[in-house]
Amino acid sequence: MSTATLITAEEFIAMSFDRPVELVRGEIVEMTNPGYRHGNLCFRLALIIGRWLESHAEFDVATNDTGVLIEVDPDTVRGPDLMILRKSKLPGGRGPVGHLTIPPEVAVEIRSPSDRSNDVMRKVALFLAAGVAEVWVIEPDHQRVFIHRDNEETTVFQGSDIVTSPQLPGLECPLAKLFEGIA
Repeated sequence: MSTATLITAEEFIAMSFDRPVELVRGEIVEMTNPGYRHGNLCFRLALIIGRWLESHAEFDVATNDTGVLIEVDPDTVRGPDLMILRKSKLPGGRGPVGHLTIPPEVAVEIRSPSDRSNDVMRKVALFLAAGVAEVWVIEPDHQRVFIHRDNEETTVFQGSDIVTSPQLPGLECPLAKLFEGIA
């Protein structure tokens, strides 16, 4: 679905939809509902990060395609599958009711079978341009994690690797645990 008139992030958040959507350069773009494997990987990663958060209370996490305003005029609101940010960036240390208007430290995208590589890489580029320090792209089919950083080579984790990040000190995400039982 495409709107004839460009809309703002404020107008977008006030609307309701029957399907997942994002706002891209002022236009509403329908998304595909992710499947079980996608949701299961989001949950597994959230559990791993949740355990890490127990000793890193200065961070917060949001899941389920929480909207982030990443471009203005025309507005773009994209929703990573999971994001991690410092609470000190949030007014009063609390997240807003609506879209986040500051970039998280890390945005995570889990590829679904319907995702096209070009679309995923455009989303990665948008997040990096908006100030997100790292964008993780998880590929369930190949059980790999790609970490993209602005002006740096992409880091690839696979097999028995343990994902670490300078943005998330002390986090260790064993891929064997993340992908355990995933076909």
